[in-house]
Amino acid sequence: MKVIPVEDREKRDKKIRDKYKSWYKKKYGDPKWNWDDYEIHHIIPLQYGGDNNMNNLFPLKKDFHRKTVTPWWAGY
Repeated sequence: MKVIPVEDREKRDKKIRDKYKSWYKKKYGDPKWNWDDYEIHHIIPLQYGGDNNMNNLFPLKKDFHRKTVTPWWAGY
């Protein structure tokens, strides 16, 4: 995947977490988990042309996101 120049990337939505939680609960119902244990992951990162569309987001446990997924993308 090609890295998109910073000035051409979609900007990170600072309210994406709250928007995603609300969208997720409406679409799938309340999972009754502690959202504080989760981060909202961009499936295609913004730096590779991803966007803030709900279909490009996925909840991941913080530990897995930080220790496995993020390092993998950093080494991509």
